[in-house]
Amino acid sequence: KRKGNELPTSAFLKYADGTFPGGNNGMTDSGMSETVPSWIPSNCTTCNQCSFVCPHGVIRPYLLSKEEYDKAPELIQRRCKKAMGPGMEDYYYAIGICIDKCTGCGLCIQTCPGMKGSKALIRKFYKEEKLEHEQEIYDYLNEYIKEKPQGNPYTIKNSQFTKPKFAFHGACAGCGETAYIKLLTQLYGNHLVVANATGCSSIYGGSVPEFPYQIPWASSLFEDNAEYGYGMNIAKNVIRNRIERLMKEHISDNEELYTKWIENRESYEKTEEVYQALLKETPDYLKEYMPYIKASVVFSIGGDGWAYDIGYGGIDHVLASGENMNILVLDTQVYSNTGGQSSKASPKGSIASFASNGKKVAKKDLAAMALAYPNVYVASICLGANGMQAIKAMKEAVEYPGPSLIIAYAPCISHGLKGGMEHSLESEKLATQCGYFPIFRYHPETGFTLDSKQVNFEQYKEYLEMQTRYSMLKVINPEKAETLLNENMEQAKKRFAYYENLTKKKEE
Repeated sequence: KRKGNELPTSAFLKYADGTFPGGNNGMTDSGMSETVPSWIPSNCTTCNQCSFVCPHGVIRPYLLSKEEYDKAPELIQRRCKKAMGPGMEDYYYAIGICIDKCTGCGLCIQTCPGMKGSKALIRKFYKEEKLEHEQEIYDYLNEYIKEKPQGNPYTIKNSQFTKPKFAFHGACAGCGETAYIKLLTQLYGNHLVVANATGCSSIYGGSVPEFPYQIPWASSLFEDNAEYGYGMNIAKNVIRNRIERLMKEHISDNEELYTKWIENRESYEKTEEVYQALLKETPDYLKEYMPYIKASVVFSIGGDGWAYDIGYGGIDHVLASGENMNILVLDTQVYSNTGGQSSKASPKGSIASFASNGKKVAKKDLAAMALAYPNVYVASICLGANGMQAIKAMKEAVEYPGPSLIIAYAPCISHGLKGGMEHSLESEKLATQCGYFPIFRYHPETGFTLDSKQVNFEQYKEYLEMQTRYSMLKVINPEKAETLLNENMEQAKKRFAYYENLTKKKEE
Protein backbone atom coordinates (compact mmCIF):
# COMPACT_ATOMS: atom_id res chain seq x y z
CA LYS A 1 0.00 0.00 0.00
CA ARG A 2 3.07 2.23 0.10
CA LYS A 3 2.20 3.56 3.58
CA GLY A 4 5.30 2.43 5.44
CA ASN A 5 5.61 5.87 7.00
CA GLU A 6 2.57 5.03 9.14
CA LEU A 7 4.24 1.99 10.75
CA PRO A 8 5.51 2.46 14.33
CA THR A 9 9.03 1.42 15.29
CA SER A 10 7.58 -1.42 17.35
CA ALA A 11 6.37 -3.09 14.14
CA PHE A 12 9.98 -3.78 13.20
CA LEU A 13 11.22 -5.19 16.51
CA LYS A 14 10.66 -8.79 15.42
CA TYR A 15 13.01 -8.14 12.48
CA ALA A 16 15.82 -6.77 14.66
CA ASP A 17 18.10 -9.66 13.68
CA GLY A 18 17.85 -8.69 9.99
CA THR A 19 15.51 -11.52 9.02
CA PHE A 20 12.54 -10.54 6.84
CA PRO A 21 9.65 -12.63 5.46
CA GLY A 22 10.00 -13.69 1.84
CA GLY A 23 7.63 -14.20 -1.07
CA ASN A 24 5.87 -10.88 -0.53
CA ASN A 25 6.65 -9.23 -3.87
CA GLY A 26 3.13 -9.90 -5.11
CA MET A 27 1.61 -7.16 -3.00
CA THR A 28 2.52 -4.06 -5.00
CA ASP A 29 3.07 -2.66 -8.50
CA SER A 30 0.03 -4.10 -10.29
CA GLY A 31 -0.56 -3.66 -14.00
CA MET A 32 2.87 -2.36 -14.97
CA SER A 33 2.74 -3.47 -18.62
CA GLU A 34 0.42 -2.07 -21.26
CA THR A 35 0.36 -5.42 -23.06
CA VAL A 36 0.33 -8.99 -21.71
CA PRO A 37 0.14 -12.53 -23.14
CA SER A 38 -3.23 -14.17 -23.71
CA TRP A 39 -3.61 -17.98 -23.86
CA ILE A 40 -5.51 -19.81 -26.60
CA PRO A 41 -6.10 -23.37 -25.25
CA SER A 42 -6.97 -24.90 -28.63
CA ASN A 43 -3.52 -23.99 -30.01
CA CYS A 44 -1.58 -25.26 -26.96
CA THR A 45 0.64 -28.36 -27.05
CA THR A 46 1.01 -28.22 -23.21
CA CYS A 47 4.81 -28.15 -23.61
CA ASN A 48 5.27 -25.62 -20.75
CA GLN A 49 8.00 -23.79 -22.71
CA CYS A 50 6.31 -20.47 -21.93
CA SER A 51 6.59 -21.05 -18.20
CA PHE A 52 10.15 -22.35 -18.56
CA VAL A 53 11.46 -19.16 -20.18
CA CYS A 54 9.39 -16.62 -18.23
CA PRO A 55 11.96 -14.58 -16.29
CA HIS A 56 9.39 -13.23 -13.84
CA GLY A 57 7.45 -16.38 -12.91
CA VAL A 58 4.11 -14.89 -13.97
CA ILE A 59 2.97 -17.62 -16.39
CA ARG A 60 2.42 -21.08 -14.90
CA PRO A 61 0.82 -24.41 -15.90
CA TYR A 62 -1.72 -26.12 -13.65
CA LEU A 63 -3.10 -29.67 -13.57
CA LEU A 64 -6.63 -30.06 -12.22
CA SER A 65 -7.98 -33.36 -10.93
CA LYS A 66 -11.52 -34.35 -11.91
CA GLU A 67 -12.67 -33.29 -8.44
CA GLU A 68 -10.95 -29.89 -8.70
CA TYR A 69 -12.36 -29.39 -12.19
CA ASP A 70 -15.92 -30.20 -11.08
CA LYS A 71 -15.65 -27.81 -8.12
CA ALA A 72 -14.21 -24.98 -10.20
CA PRO A 73 -16.36 -22.06 -11.40
CA GLU A 74 -17.51 -22.10 -15.01
CA LEU A 75 -14.92 -19.42 -15.81
CA ILE A 76 -12.15 -21.86 -14.84
CA GLN A 77 -13.75 -24.86 -16.56
CA ARG A 78 -13.94 -22.95 -19.85
CA ARG A 79 -10.24 -22.23 -19.43
CA CYS A 80 -9.21 -25.89 -19.19
CA LYS A 81 -8.31 -28.48 -21.79
CA LYS A 82 -7.50 -32.17 -21.40
CA ALA A 83 -3.92 -32.67 -20.27
CA MET A 84 -1.52 -34.32 -22.69
CA GLY A 85 1.31 -36.70 -21.86
CA PRO A 86 1.99 -40.03 -20.13
CA GLY A 87 0.27 -40.33 -16.76
CA MET A 88 -1.78 -37.16 -17.26
CA GLU A 89 -4.86 -38.72 -18.85
CA ASP A 90 -7.05 -38.03 -15.81
CA TYR A 91 -6.09 -34.36 -15.49
CA TYR A 92 -7.26 -31.10 -16.98
CA TYR A 93 -4.66 -28.52 -18.00
CA ALA A 94 -4.71 -24.75 -17.76
CA ILE A 95 -2.25 -21.88 -18.06
CA GLY A 96 -2.54 -19.13 -15.48
CA ILE A 97 -1.09 -15.70 -16.22
CA CYS A 98 -0.57 -13.17 -13.44
CA ILE A 99 -1.13 -10.14 -15.65
CA ASP A 100 -0.80 -7.76 -12.69
CA LYS A 101 2.89 -8.71 -12.38
CA CYS A 102 3.67 -9.33 -16.06
CA THR A 103 6.31 -7.01 -17.54
CA GLY A 104 5.20 -7.64 -21.13
CA CYS A 105 8.64 -8.84 -22.24
CA GLY A 106 7.10 -11.23 -24.80
CA LEU A 107 9.53 -14.13 -24.30
CA CYS A 108 6.66 -16.56 -23.70
CA ILE A 109 5.09 -15.56 -27.01
CA GLN A 110 8.40 -15.84 -28.86
CA THR A 111 9.11 -19.35 -27.58
CA CYS A 112 5.59 -20.76 -27.99
CA PRO A 113 5.55 -23.42 -30.78
CA GLY A 114 1.75 -23.55 -30.98
CA MET A 115 -0.12 -25.91 -33.27
CA LYS A 116 -0.16 -25.92 -37.06
CA GLY A 117 1.54 -22.56 -37.28
CA SER A 118 -0.79 -20.82 -34.81
CA LYS A 119 0.66 -19.77 -31.48
CA ALA A 120 -1.11 -20.52 -28.20
CA LEU A 121 -0.02 -17.15 -26.82
CA ILE A 122 -0.76 -13.79 -28.38
CA ARG A 123 -0.23 -10.23 -27.17
CA LYS A 124 -3.24 -8.28 -25.91
CA PHE A 125 -3.78 -5.05 -24.00
CA TYR A 126 -3.68 -5.37 -20.22
CA LYS A 127 -7.00 -3.53 -19.83
CA GLU A 128 -8.65 -5.94 -22.27
CA GLU A 129 -7.40 -9.01 -20.37
CA LYS A 130 -8.42 -7.44 -17.06
CA LEU A 131 -11.99 -7.22 -18.33
CA GLU A 132 -11.75 -10.88 -19.38
CA HIS A 133 -11.02 -11.77 -15.73
CA GLU A 134 -7.53 -13.06 -16.53
CA GLN A 135 -6.15 -12.06 -13.13
CA GLU A 136 -9.09 -13.70 -11.32
CA ILE A 137 -8.41 -16.92 -13.24
CA TYR A 138 -4.78 -16.89 -12.15
CA ASP A 139 -5.69 -16.09 -8.55
CA TYR A 140 -8.13 -19.01 -8.40
CA LEU A 141 -5.68 -21.50 -9.93
CA ASN A 142 -2.89 -20.33 -7.65
CA GLU A 143 -4.99 -20.53 -4.48
CA TYR A 144 -7.17 -23.60 -4.99
CA ILE A 145 -5.33 -25.97 -7.32
CA LYS A 146 -2.84 -28.24 -5.57
CA GLU A 147 0.66 -28.63 -6.93
CA LYS A 148 1.04 -31.95 -8.77
CA PRO A 149 4.66 -32.89 -9.60
CA GLN A 150 4.80 -35.30 -12.52
CA GLY A 151 7.23 -38.17 -13.03
CA ASN A 152 10.81 -37.15 -13.67
CA PRO A 153 11.12 -33.53 -12.47
CA TYR A 154 14.30 -33.00 -14.51
CA THR A 155 12.57 -32.23 -17.81
CA ILE A 156 11.44 -28.90 -19.24
CA LYS A 157 7.76 -29.83 -19.05
CA ASN A 158 7.68 -31.54 -15.66
CA SER A 159 9.91 -29.00 -13.93
CA GLN A 160 7.25 -26.35 -14.55
CA PHE A 161 4.54 -28.16 -12.60
CA THR A 162 6.47 -27.16 -9.47
CA LYS A 163 5.67 -23.67 -8.26
CA PRO A 164 8.74 -21.40 -8.40
CA LYS A 165 10.02 -20.03 -5.12
CA PHE A 166 11.37 -16.93 -6.86
CA ALA A 167 8.93 -14.69 -8.73
CA PHE A 168 7.51 -11.17 -9.17
CA HIS A 169 10.92 -9.58 -8.67
CA GLY A 170 12.01 -6.19 -9.92
CA ALA A 171 14.40 -7.23 -12.69
CA CYS A 172 14.25 -5.62 -16.13
CA ALA A 173 11.60 -6.95 -18.51
CA GLY A 174 13.03 -10.01 -20.25
CA CYS A 175 16.03 -10.26 -17.89
CA GLY A 176 18.44 -13.00 -18.96
CA GLU A 177 19.52 -13.84 -15.41
CA THR A 178 16.34 -14.57 -13.52
CA ALA A 179 15.02 -17.56 -15.49
CA TYR A 180 18.05 -19.53 -14.28
CA ILE A 181 17.35 -18.67 -10.63
CA LYS A 182 13.65 -19.43 -11.03
CA LEU A 183 14.48 -22.84 -12.56
CA LEU A 184 16.91 -23.61 -9.73
CA THR A 185 14.15 -22.95 -7.17
CA GLN A 186 11.78 -25.23 -9.07
CA LEU A 187 14.30 -28.08 -9.07
CA TYR A 188 15.60 -27.63 -5.50
CA GLY A 189 13.47 -24.99 -3.79
CA ASN A 190 12.41 -27.16 -0.87
CA HIS A 191 15.99 -27.45 0.31
CA LEU A 192 17.82 -24.62 -1.44
CA VAL A 193 19.85 -21.99 0.43
CA VAL A 194 21.23 -19.02 -1.55
CA ALA A 195 24.21 -16.82 -0.76
CA ASN A 196 23.98 -13.85 -3.09
CA ALA A 197 26.65 -11.48 -4.41
CA THR A 198 25.97 -7.75 -4.54
CA GLY A 199 24.84 -6.75 -8.03
CA CYS A 200 21.64 -7.01 -10.07
CA SER A 201 20.75 -10.21 -8.22
CA SER A 202 20.81 -8.41 -4.87
CA ILE A 203 18.62 -5.56 -6.13
CA TYR A 204 15.85 -7.64 -7.67
CA GLY A 205 16.45 -10.33 -5.02
CA GLY A 206 16.11 -8.29 -1.86
CA SER A 207 14.95 -4.69 -1.78
CA VAL A 208 13.57 -4.22 1.74
CA PRO A 209 10.80 -4.85 2.59
CA GLU A 210 9.93 -6.87 -0.53
CA PHE A 211 11.62 -10.21 -1.23
CA PRO A 212 10.78 -12.45 -4.20
CA TYR A 213 12.42 -15.51 -2.63
CA GLN A 214 10.46 -18.04 -0.58
CA ILE A 215 13.63 -19.85 0.49
CA PRO A 216 16.54 -18.91 2.80
CA TRP A 217 18.43 -16.12 0.98
CA ALA A 218 21.04 -13.65 2.14
CA SER A 219 23.27 -11.15 0.36
CA SER A 220 26.81 -10.28 1.35
CA LEU A 221 29.43 -7.90 0.03
CA PHE A 222 30.47 -7.82 -3.61
CA GLU A 223 33.86 -9.40 -3.06
CA ASP A 224 33.21 -12.27 -0.65
CA ASN A 225 30.09 -14.14 -1.74
CA ALA A 226 31.87 -17.40 -2.52
CA GLU A 227 33.37 -17.40 0.98
CA TYR A 228 30.00 -16.34 2.40
CA GLY A 229 28.25 -19.38 0.93
CA TYR A 230 31.22 -21.54 1.85
CA GLY A 231 30.84 -20.42 5.47
CA MET A 232 27.13 -21.26 5.41
CA ASN A 233 27.97 -24.71 4.10
CA ILE A 234 30.67 -25.35 6.71
CA ALA A 235 28.41 -24.13 9.55
CA LYS A 236 25.60 -26.39 8.32
CA ASN A 237 27.95 -29.39 8.23
CA VAL A 238 29.29 -28.69 11.73
CA ILE A 239 25.75 -28.63 13.14
CA ARG A 240 24.73 -31.76 11.23
CA ASN A 241 27.84 -33.57 12.48
CA ARG A 242 26.65 -32.66 15.98
CA ILE A 243 23.23 -34.13 15.17
CA GLU A 244 24.86 -37.35 13.99
CA ARG A 245 26.91 -37.58 17.17
CA LEU A 246 23.82 -37.07 19.33
CA MET A 247 21.88 -39.69 17.40
CA LYS A 248 24.70 -42.19 17.86
CA GLU A 249 24.89 -41.42 21.58
CA HIS A 250 21.13 -41.97 21.92
CA ILE A 251 20.74 -44.65 19.25
CA SER A 252 18.67 -46.83 21.58
CA ASP A 253 15.96 -44.13 21.70
CA ASN A 254 14.97 -44.77 18.08
CA GLU A 255 17.49 -46.99 16.33
CA GLU A 256 15.58 -47.42 13.08
CA LEU A 257 14.89 -43.70 12.58
CA TYR A 258 18.35 -42.51 13.63
CA THR A 259 20.08 -45.11 11.46
CA LYS A 260 17.96 -43.98 8.52
CA TRP A 261 19.14 -40.40 9.00
CA ILE A 262 22.81 -41.28 9.57
CA GLU A 263 22.96 -43.44 6.44
CA ASN A 264 21.05 -40.94 4.25
CA ARG A 265 21.94 -37.54 5.74
CA GLU A 266 22.52 -35.94 2.29
CA SER A 267 19.21 -37.18 0.85
CA TYR A 268 16.48 -34.57 1.06
CA GLU A 269 13.69 -37.13 0.64
CA LYS A 270 14.96 -39.45 3.40
CA THR A 271 15.83 -36.67 5.84
CA GLU A 272 12.43 -35.08 5.23
CA GLU A 273 10.82 -38.35 6.31
CA VAL A 274 12.95 -38.40 9.46
CA TYR A 275 12.07 -34.76 10.13
CA GLN A 276 8.34 -35.42 9.87
CA ALA A 277 8.64 -38.40 12.22
CA LEU A 278 10.62 -36.37 14.77
CA LEU A 279 8.06 -33.56 14.69
CA LYS A 280 5.54 -35.86 16.36
CA GLU A 281 7.82 -36.38 19.35
CA THR A 282 11.08 -34.43 19.40
CA PRO A 283 13.71 -35.40 21.99
CA ASP A 284 14.98 -32.46 24.05
CA TYR A 285 18.54 -32.97 22.81
CA LEU A 286 17.45 -32.48 19.16
CA LYS A 287 14.96 -29.62 19.51
CA GLU A 288 17.39 -26.78 18.78
CA TYR A 289 18.77 -28.64 15.75
CA MET A 290 15.47 -29.50 14.05
CA PRO A 291 15.91 -26.94 11.21
CA TYR A 292 19.06 -28.83 10.20
CA ILE A 293 17.59 -32.33 10.14
CA LYS A 294 16.56 -31.91 6.50
CA ALA A 295 19.38 -31.94 3.93
CA SER A 296 19.99 -28.66 2.10
CA VAL A 297 21.82 -27.45 -1.00
CA VAL A 298 23.88 -24.24 -0.78
CA PHE A 299 24.46 -22.09 -3.88
CA SER A 300 26.56 -18.95 -4.13
CA ILE A 301 24.97 -16.88 -6.92
CA GLY A 302 26.19 -13.68 -8.56
CA GLY A 303 27.17 -11.93 -11.76
CA ASP A 304 30.36 -11.85 -13.80
CA GLY A 305 31.58 -8.68 -12.09
CA TRP A 306 31.75 -10.73 -8.90
CA ALA A 307 32.90 -14.03 -10.40
CA TYR A 308 35.42 -12.86 -13.00
CA ASP A 309 36.70 -9.76 -11.21
CA ILE A 310 36.52 -8.73 -7.58
CA GLY A 311 35.30 -12.05 -6.16
CA TYR A 312 37.43 -14.38 -8.28
CA GLY A 313 39.93 -15.04 -5.49
CA GLY A 314 37.12 -16.30 -3.26
CA ILE A 315 35.74 -18.54 -6.00
CA ASP A 316 39.20 -20.01 -6.55
CA HIS A 317 39.50 -20.62 -2.80
CA VAL A 318 36.16 -22.47 -2.69
CA LEU A 319 36.93 -24.56 -5.78
CA ALA A 320 40.30 -25.52 -4.31
CA SER A 321 38.73 -26.53 -0.99
CA GLY A 322 37.21 -29.74 -2.28
CA GLU A 323 34.06 -29.04 -0.26
CA ASN A 324 30.59 -29.90 -1.58
CA MET A 325 29.73 -26.33 -2.60
CA ASN A 326 27.85 -24.96 -5.65
CA ILE A 327 28.45 -21.71 -7.55
CA LEU A 328 26.18 -20.21 -10.23
CA VAL A 329 27.55 -17.34 -12.31
CA LEU A 330 25.00 -15.20 -14.17
CA ASP A 331 27.24 -14.08 -17.03
CA THR A 332 26.05 -10.90 -18.74
CA GLN A 333 29.62 -10.11 -19.83
CA VAL A 334 29.32 -6.63 -18.31
CA TYR A 335 28.75 -4.88 -14.98
CA SER A 336 24.97 -4.75 -15.43
CA ASN A 337 23.86 -3.30 -12.10
CA THR A 338 26.06 -0.19 -12.24
CA GLY A 339 25.19 0.79 -15.80
CA GLY A 340 27.18 -1.47 -18.09
CA GLN A 341 30.89 -1.17 -17.39
CA SER A 342 33.38 -3.52 -18.99
CA SER A 343 34.36 -6.58 -16.93
CA LYS A 344 36.90 -9.35 -17.44
CA ALA A 345 34.02 -11.33 -18.93
CA SER A 346 33.54 -8.71 -21.69
CA PRO A 347 34.84 -9.99 -25.04
CA LYS A 348 37.25 -8.09 -27.26
CA GLY A 349 35.60 -5.39 -29.35
CA SER A 350 32.54 -4.97 -27.14
CA ILE A 351 31.54 -1.41 -26.25
CA ALA A 352 30.90 -0.60 -22.60
CA SER A 353 31.79 2.04 -20.05
CA PHE A 354 35.59 2.11 -19.64
CA ALA A 355 35.81 0.51 -23.11
CA SER A 356 33.97 3.09 -25.21
CA ASN A 357 36.17 2.45 -28.27
CA GLY A 358 35.82 -1.31 -27.97
CA LYS A 359 37.57 -3.53 -25.45
CA LYS A 360 41.16 -4.14 -26.53
CA VAL A 361 41.87 -7.44 -24.74
CA ALA A 362 40.28 -10.88 -24.79
CA LYS A 363 37.77 -12.03 -22.20
CA LYS A 364 38.84 -14.23 -19.32
CA ASP A 365 37.87 -17.90 -19.79
CA LEU A 366 36.66 -18.67 -16.27
CA ALA A 367 35.52 -22.17 -17.18
CA ALA A 368 38.93 -23.13 -18.57
CA MET A 369 40.59 -21.82 -15.41
CA ALA A 370 38.24 -23.89 -13.23
CA LEU A 371 39.03 -26.96 -15.34
CA ALA A 372 42.59 -26.74 -14.04
CA TYR A 373 41.17 -28.41 -10.93
CA PRO A 374 40.42 -32.01 -11.94
CA ASN A 375 38.04 -32.48 -8.98
CA VAL A 376 35.71 -29.55 -9.82
CA TYR A 377 32.45 -29.97 -11.73
CA VAL A 378 32.29 -27.27 -14.44
CA ALA A 379 29.41 -26.45 -16.78
CA SER A 380 28.60 -23.77 -19.33
CA ILE A 381 24.86 -23.40 -19.98
CA CYS A 382 22.59 -21.29 -22.16
CA LEU A 383 18.85 -21.57 -21.59
CA GLY A 384 17.81 -20.35 -25.04
CA ALA A 385 20.18 -22.76 -26.77
CA ASN A 386 19.45 -25.95 -24.85
CA GLY A 387 17.13 -25.93 -21.85
CA MET A 388 17.53 -29.64 -21.11
CA GLN A 389 21.31 -29.26 -20.99
CA ALA A 390 20.88 -26.52 -18.38
CA ILE A 391 18.69 -28.81 -16.26
CA LYS A 392 21.21 -31.66 -16.59
CA ALA A 393 24.04 -29.37 -15.51
CA MET A 394 22.17 -28.17 -12.42
CA LYS A 395 21.28 -31.74 -11.48
CA GLU A 396 24.83 -33.03 -11.97
CA ALA A 397 26.32 -30.11 -10.05
CA VAL A 398 24.05 -30.68 -7.05
CA GLU A 399 24.58 -34.45 -7.04
CA TYR A 400 28.36 -34.21 -7.39
CA PRO A 401 29.90 -34.48 -3.87
CA GLY A 402 32.45 -31.73 -4.41
CA PRO A 403 32.79 -28.14 -5.67
CA SER A 404 30.82 -27.16 -8.76
CA LEU A 405 30.80 -24.10 -11.03
CA ILE A 406 28.00 -23.32 -13.50
CA ILE A 407 28.41 -20.38 -15.88
CA ALA A 408 25.08 -19.26 -17.38
CA TYR A 409 24.93 -16.93 -20.40
CA ALA A 410 22.50 -14.10 -19.66
CA PRO A 411 21.58 -11.40 -22.22
CA CYS A 412 21.20 -7.94 -20.70
CA ILE A 413 19.71 -4.60 -21.73
CA SER A 414 23.32 -3.38 -21.79
CA HIS A 415 23.87 -5.56 -24.87
CA GLY A 416 21.53 -3.35 -26.87
CA LEU A 417 19.64 -6.18 -28.56
CA LYS A 418 18.03 -4.93 -31.75
CA GLY A 419 14.29 -5.31 -31.29
CA GLY A 420 14.65 -5.36 -27.52
CA MET A 421 14.89 -8.06 -24.87
CA GLU A 422 11.97 -9.84 -26.50
CA HIS A 423 14.66 -11.34 -28.74
CA SER A 424 17.00 -12.45 -25.97
CA LEU A 425 16.21 -16.15 -26.51
CA GLU A 426 17.15 -15.78 -30.18
CA SER A 427 20.37 -14.13 -29.06
CA GLU A 428 21.13 -16.99 -26.65
CA LYS A 429 20.44 -19.63 -29.28
CA LEU A 430 22.56 -17.92 -31.90
CA ALA A 431 25.38 -17.30 -29.39
CA THR A 432 25.78 -21.05 -28.99
CA GLN A 433 25.10 -21.96 -32.62
CA CYS A 434 27.82 -19.63 -33.90
CA GLY A 435 30.43 -20.68 -31.32
CA TYR A 436 30.37 -17.42 -29.35
CA PHE A 437 29.23 -19.16 -26.15
CA PRO A 438 29.85 -22.93 -26.28
CA ILE A 439 27.93 -25.10 -23.82
CA PHE A 440 29.48 -28.12 -22.12
CA ARG A 441 29.72 -30.15 -18.91
CA TYR A 442 32.80 -31.53 -17.20
CA HIS A 443 32.22 -34.18 -14.55
CA PRO A 444 35.34 -35.36 -12.68
CA GLU A 445 34.07 -38.95 -12.79
CA THR A 446 32.85 -39.13 -16.40
CA GLY A 447 34.96 -36.52 -18.15
CA PHE A 448 34.19 -33.70 -20.60
CA THR A 449 31.02 -33.47 -22.71
CA LEU A 450 30.75 -30.78 -25.40
CA ASP A 451 27.02 -30.10 -25.76
CA SER A 452 27.43 -27.50 -28.53
CA LYS A 453 26.52 -29.32 -31.72
CA GLN A 454 27.03 -28.23 -35.34
CA VAL A 455 28.69 -24.92 -34.56
CA ASN A 456 28.65 -22.60 -37.58
CA PHE A 457 31.12 -19.71 -37.36
CA GLU A 458 29.63 -18.23 -40.54
CA GLN A 459 26.78 -17.02 -38.29
CA TYR A 460 29.20 -15.27 -35.94
CA LYS A 461 28.99 -11.81 -37.50
CA GLU A 462 25.20 -12.11 -37.66
CA TYR A 463 25.22 -12.64 -33.90
CA LEU A 464 27.48 -9.62 -33.31
CA GLU A 465 25.38 -7.41 -35.58
CA MET A 466 22.19 -8.01 -33.58
CA GLN A 467 23.68 -6.11 -30.59
CA THR A 468 24.65 -2.45 -30.46
CA ARG A 469 27.54 -3.25 -28.11
CA TYR A 470 29.24 -4.62 -31.24
CA SER A 471 27.49 -2.99 -34.21
CA MET A 472 28.19 0.56 -32.94
CA LEU A 473 31.92 -0.11 -33.01
CA LYS A 474 31.91 0.59 -36.76
CA VAL A 475 30.56 4.07 -36.03
CA ILE A 476 32.61 4.88 -32.93
CA ASN A 477 35.91 3.32 -33.97
CA PRO A 478 35.74 2.58 -37.72
CA GLU A 479 39.53 2.24 -38.08
CA LYS A 480 39.77 -0.60 -35.55
CA ALA A 481 36.28 -2.11 -35.75
CA GLU A 482 36.95 -4.81 -38.33
CA THR A 483 40.23 -5.83 -36.69
CA LEU A 484 38.76 -6.06 -33.18
CA LEU A 485 35.66 -7.99 -34.25
CA ASN A 486 37.69 -10.39 -36.39
CA GLU A 487 39.98 -11.01 -33.43
CA ASN A 488 36.89 -11.58 -31.30
CA MET A 489 35.82 -14.35 -33.68
CA GLU A 490 39.32 -15.86 -33.93
CA GLN A 491 39.53 -16.07 -30.16
CA ALA A 492 36.13 -17.78 -30.09
CA LYS A 493 37.39 -20.31 -32.65
CA LYS A 494 40.47 -21.05 -30.54
CA ARG A 495 38.32 -21.37 -27.43
CA PHE A 496 35.97 -23.80 -29.15
CA ALA A 497 38.89 -25.80 -30.56
CA TYR A 498 40.28 -26.11 -27.03
CA TYR A 499 37.00 -27.55 -25.71
CA GLU A 500 36.63 -29.75 -28.77
CA ASN A 501 40.09 -31.15 -28.07
CA LEU A 502 39.01 -32.03 -24.51
CA THR A 503 36.24 -34.16 -26.02
CA LYS A 504 38.76 -35.97 -28.22
CA LYS A 505 40.97 -36.66 -25.20
CA LYS A 506 37.98 -38.22 -23.45
CA GLU A 507 37.35 -40.48 -26.45
CA GLU A 508 41.00 -41.58 -26.46
